[in-house]
Amino acid sequence: MRMLRPLGPVVAVLLGLGCTAVPDDPCPPGSLRLECRQRCQRDSDCVAPAVCDPLTHRCQARAIACDPPGSQVPDGDAEDAPDAGAPAACPEHKECDLLTRTCIPVPGAPCQRSEDCRPGEVCSDGSCMPDAEAQACLRDAECPPGQICRLTLDPMGQLRAVCGPPLGPSPPGARCVDGRECQSGICLLSGVCFGGCTPQTVHTDCDPAEEQVCGQVVLSTADGRSHIRATCTPKLRPCQRDRDCADTGGACSITTDPLDPTRLITACTMPRGRARAGGPCRQDEDCPSGLCLSTYCFAACVNATDCRPGFACRAESYVLGDTQGSIKTCTPARMCTTRFSCPAPDETCAPQPDAAGTGLALVCTPGLGAQTGEACRHGGDCMSGICLVPGLCAGGCNADGDCPRGPQGQVELCRPARLEVAGVEGTVKVCQIPPPACQRDADCSQPGHICRPYLSLDNPLLIRPGCGPAPNPGQGQTGAPCNLSAECRSNYCMRSTSPPVCYGICRSDADCPAGQRCYAESVHFLTSGTSGTISATYDATSACAPNVGSRRPCSGDGSAMDCPAGEVCVPVPDAQQVAWAKRCLRPVGPGRGGATCADNKECQSGRCTLIGGTRRCVGLCAVGGAAVCAPGTSCRAGTLGLRTGYAPPLTYCQ
Repeated sequence: MRMLRPLGPVVAVLLGLGCTAVPDDPCPPGSLRLECRQRCQRDSDCVAPAVCDPLTHRCQARAIACDPPGSQVPDGDAEDAPDAGAPAACPEHKECDLLTRTCIPVPGAPCQRSEDCRPGEVCSDGSCMPDAEAQACLRDAECPPGQICRLTLDPMGQLRAVCGPPLGPSPPGARCVDGRECQSGICLLSGVCFGGCTPQTVHTDCDPAEEQVCGQVVLSTADGRSHIRATCTPKLRPCQRDRDCADTGGACSITTDPLDPTRLITACTMPRGRARAGGPCRQDEDCPSGLCLSTYCFAACVNATDCRPGFACRAESYVLGDTQGSIKTCTPARMCTTRFSCPAPDETCAPQPDAAGTGLALVCTPGLGAQTGEACRHGGDCMSGICLVPGLCAGGCNADGDCPRGPQGQVELCRPARLEVAGVEGTVKVCQIPPPACQRDADCSQPGHICRPYLSLDNPLLIRPGCGPAPNPGQGQTGAPCNLSAECRSNYCMRSTSPPVCYGICRSDADCPAGQRCYAESVHFLTSGTSGTISATYDATSACAPNVGSRRPCSGDGSAMDCPAGEVCVPVPDAQQVAWAKRCLRPVGPGRGGATCADNKECQSGRCTLIGGTRRCVGLCAVGGAAVCAPGTSCRAGTLGLRTGYAPPLTYCQ
């Protein structure tokens, strides 16, 4: 299933500074695995009380939710009103109504009359108490004169509909922008006031000024529960393409079926933006449909004749809330290798998910902004919607000659890059600037730059250290003690060492603080895929770390000459974590190879694992060599699990 692609595709170079984000919404600091989101994928990406709209992937105010820590105070409590633009806590004895986003009395609040209490409560002996006789309802006509059918949450969080006084002036189905305009206190995302109805009485239940049907809406409360309620809903005109809406001046857009909110449909809506369907856009408001897909406007279709040249009409899977559906959509389909192979002036050769959604392809894609290899600060600056560090617009290329000079005149190279676009990972050739090569921080001459791990331009599965800006300038240098990554200028605290120290690439022991050594291929990073899966790839860099021994290569034959005095030969993962390497290190614990153990610290090798159904210390040996195995075990050739899907050969005590 393909998810909807947001404006400025979600791009992550799995190692290095994946992308440059908007200045006021920076990417998480650090040079290791980053996922820079220029929009949102989940509510936690937004600043409360905004939530992530699952269709447009934009942060917006939820129609039915509270403004933590309080809510806007209703007009009757003007003396408690907050400063403009700032959410305020509710007054004493009041709380935020999770539905209307207004302050209402708390259960059991002091009162002088029942009107001082929340709907469904009555004033008894000076306190608001549940009203056993509160009149339940489905629509306004079932309530006494002067009251309407209002939704409320009882003290147990259960959704109830009871008769109560109106909160605003507008009836069910009337157009609205804010809940305070509505009698029910609820302005739905469809832009009309909530109000109960039945199909038989819709003409009297709903605002007669609007053409209405009695539809359904899913109301989500703060506890995560969803409730389906009948409500006055604007009548929608189904469509399959924009020209079906031509006589109304509207656009064919994605929405939920008003009679079945579990089904997605396309319907005519008032056009929101002036860009043409399939044309370039930067935000949803640019498009007639109100939906900007990556860098171009959504357009519904029946076949390719409904689309601009170079587009195909394909069934794409969309998700809106919990509702999933397949919508035929105009999608870029003209393959390319460089921007020069795209005939339209508003198109560029951009990485996009391929038709199967299993990898990336270079496709002529509409967009606004800078071309391939030109300077950028964030994805919105680029026609491709993708800005790569050090500030280059990503775009397809076939050879180095397809790339311009960099922003400061640097040479740009056409090389494969492992990218993630809209949740799909793949490798495509794009113009890139190689960072200056380095082996230690002292090799970097530009102020504020350090030696950092970057993916190789010639093999994006391997690391090539290069000079780049320190993620946390002024923080702990290479080898400095730390507890948190934020305390290190490299933004990586190696908590696996004892004591934990700040990560930093080194060439020799002289690059490290006293008492530390430079260990080659000692710190592994994920270069593609998902950690813990068989398809994941890794590579390693050197790093300064507390002295744990020489780490020189050895054979594991148990001879006196194999390792320096006081060290043992132990298995460690190689740089790509696909085979075992043998290195001399100080023993961690007393247990010899094959001895029973409970955890790693009991073993000389620092590795306790399940061998033959029993947890034993891993210990290297040589068949026919010195007797180094614990009593009851012998030296045998076999395999030993390294990570998911990899059990390389190894001779050890079993």
